Amino acid sequence: MNDAAPSANHAEDLHGVLLRNPARIVGLLHRLRLHRSLLSIRFEGRADWHTSMIVAVDAAHGRLHLDAPASTPMPMPPPGTRIAVRGRLDGGDLRFGCRYTGTILIEGIESLAAAIPEEVFVLERRTAFRLNLPPRLGLPPSAIGREHPTHPTRLLDVSVSGAGAIVTPMIDPQIGETLHMHVQLPGASVQTAAEVRSTRVREDGVRVGLRFGALRREDETRLAQAIHRLERQLIRAARRPC
Repeated sequence: MNDAAPSANHAEDLHGVLLRNPARIVGLLHRLRLHRSLLSIRFEGRADWHTSMIVAVDAAHGRLHLDAPASTPMPMPPPGTRIAVRGRLDGGDLRFGCRYTGTILIEGIESLAAAIPEEVFVLERRTAFRLNLPPRLGLPPSAIGREHPTHPTRLLDVSVSGAGAIVTPMIDPQIGETLHMHVQLPGASVQTAAEVRSTRVREDGVRVGLRFGALRREDETRLAQAIHRLERQLIRAARRPC
């Protein structure tokens, strides 16, 4: 049985994507590790699912390392046993199968070693990958406003189709209205209309979910390249030893 994807007809109904490109799969695994995404894992032949996460990706040796379930001690299966893995990333569901190869200690903690999967099924709920932007990146503030983007705003996440941001309560954003935004990222400065899709009051302001209007092709390209550079910066920072 293929743990990576349902039947072809079901996959089509779900508008999913079956990834088989090794570089894209490794990149996806790195993002799961970077964002500390919780996974559900199950050994072939067993009924119980256990919570885990990716603790390391060793692309050079074709291995990934999963946090060994600690809350429910269990005997390890023989090498070669298939592990079914499910998780969520970027607002979408994903699943894949990988072959267990043994246990290994990473920083004194037991982990499960497994072969990097040959394919990953991704059920995409967003039209574009959205990158979380932690404060440690030290990004310059973007700006937003009704007639002109005059109020500084901090981006929380961004994609080529939208962003999450913290805005001042003075704007009092309303769901459905269109604001004007100046997106500032290293190597990209883009002016766009931004429809307010969601709002939530926080101690530091109002968190808004924004959907960008149609971007010029050159602006979309610059924005996509800037997001890709920031993603690589975050992945490299996560790989550095503490």
